[in-house]
Amino acid sequence: LPPGRVMTVDADKTTAATRRHRTLAFLLVVVFTALVLGYYHDRFWWPPDGGSYAHVADRILDGEVLNLDVQGIHPGYINFANALALWLFGDDLVSLRYPLAAMGFLQSLLVFFLLLPRGTLVAAAGSVSVTALSLVQFLNPTANWYCLFLFIAIVCAVNWLPRDARWRLEALGFLVITLVLFRQLTGVIVAIGVLTYLLCEAPRGARGNDRLLARALVAVMAGGLGAYLLAKTSPLAIVIFGVWPLGVLAWAWFAAAVANRCVLRLIFRFGLGGVAAAAPLVLYHVLYGSLAIWFDDTVVAAMSLTELGFMGKMSYGTFLDQGLRQAIAFDSVAGVVNGLFWAVLTLVAMAHGFLVLRVLSRAGKTGPALHPLPFLTVFYAVVSVHYQIPIFLFYTVGISLAGLLWMTAGGSSWRRHLPVALACALSAVGLYHHAAQPLSRGLSGTFLGERIALEPARGLDRASLWMEAADVRLYTHLVELVEREVGSEETILAIPLNPELYFLTRRRNPFRFYNSALGVRDDDDLLEAWGTLARAPPKLVFYRPGDKYNTPYSLKIMRFVKPRYELLEMRGGFEIYRYPRQTD
Repeated sequence: LPPGRVMTVDADKTTAATRRHRTLAFLLVVVFTALVLGYYHDRFWWPPDGGSYAHVADRILDGEVLNLDVQGIHPGYINFANALALWLFGDDLVSLRYPLAAMGFLQSLLVFFLLLPRGTLVAAAGSVSVTALSLVQFLNPTANWYCLFLFIAIVCAVNWLPRDARWRLEALGFLVITLVLFRQLTGVIVAIGVLTYLLCEAPRGARGNDRLLARALVAVMAGGLGAYLLAKTSPLAIVIFGVWPLGVLAWAWFAAAVANRCVLRLIFRFGLGGVAAAAPLVLYHVLYGSLAIWFDDTVVAAMSLTELGFMGKMSYGTFLDQGLRQAIAFDSVAGVVNGLFWAVLTLVAMAHGFLVLRVLSRAGKTGPALHPLPFLTVFYAVVSVHYQIPIFLFYTVGISLAGLLWMTAGGSSWRRHLPVALACALSAVGLYHHAAQPLSRGLSGTFLGERIALEPARGLDRASLWMEAADVRLYTHLVELVEREVGSEETILAIPLNPELYFLTRRRNPFRFYNSALGVRDDDDLLEAWGTLARAPPKLVFYRPGDKYNTPYSLKIMRFVKPRYELLEMRGGFEIYRYPRQTD
């Protein structure tokens, strides 16, 4: 054959081999993801958190109006999503896990295809990381998992929708505002990242005052993000998570030489999609006359959450310090492995942000915009600074690791393969030592990677989950106690925060709020609570004196309760009070 024909045949063989490798890798990712999510989806529970989502969803299904009749500090879509899950799959806590498992499966595949242009191994490692280091680490129907899925969908839309597609900006606005209406803070952070990216990919060349709006928009976003970081987090968290998106915004201030008219068109079309996303929820509150209280719950009450004393007590510096100490001490293989795991995991966002900023700075203000996966993930990582605990690190670290894999996929062989090996090692440690493990391990047990056995909760007909044996015994006893002491139409009260009791016992909550720290914030709220307790006293009151959500107002509620009730028993951290029986 002529030389050219030989080369064509070789190229065809290479292409066919590449297709086979990609197909095999994709199938392995599908099987891995399905097995992991199928195994873990009904394991683990954190009663107050999962209980709050189930309680609110249950009350919505009973015909109560969100915010008007039952408090919700998220904008609303998460509560309707959970209500839909209960309606579709049954009134069981496990029903709230099925949408999470479906989203976890889809986002794993989306990440695979996003990373595929950087290589088959990179795509597989990124997909595995997003599965192993996210949902299975905290299996609760929190809004954060919906936000992660929507964020990945936004990255896909930015990347795969052609820039000249007719409804691209409207679609992005719709997705971003939908995310906002699942969780406010995450949505604002994502909106900043998406708008920055859109400005940087828009046609450039404007000069002087014609780029005033672009620079003003970047300045406003940078100012807002910077103010949030300074007010709400620690210097170390700013270094790990906050410096890099602020650096990207600084680069964008110079790079986004976009004409004012183009910026106005972008904002208008983006906002139009956002209006479409918000319209159903706004209309709902208009029809029920609950707009004012919706604002109070989702803005005023939600902001008060960050003022609670426990929010600032944890620091990612502890992760680094304890992790490195464990690794150096070499007391056990598990201690070393988990020490390195937590130290490396804490620094993933910083390494990723550094690489992104270096690429952008080298490109200069006239350089092309970076791929949306690493670019937008720099912003998304800021979600973790809200509360510096392992759970919030897992909300972002999986996708940050995927972004890091994108950034390190080029260059020499070791530079490509070392991050892939690191991602796989982190995923293996995360799955074996931490997936679905109960929070009762505490920080020391979490850092050491201790494993606690779980068992099915056979005595709880609304909790088809695996949990610790102690929890099974405790909640089985509490449910039986309520069934003996409280009629089906009577009420119970959990102070300050144990709404899982309402859901598991099928007994009503006498208040609109499920967390007294958010529902009783001033003297007027306290007087109203006292009035309700006097008019219609709940039959049983469950009080946890050691709960971190106790406030001066919850203590005053209990000072009102204790003289009027009798202490029935103390069990599992609860003081249980019974309203005296009426005698003839």
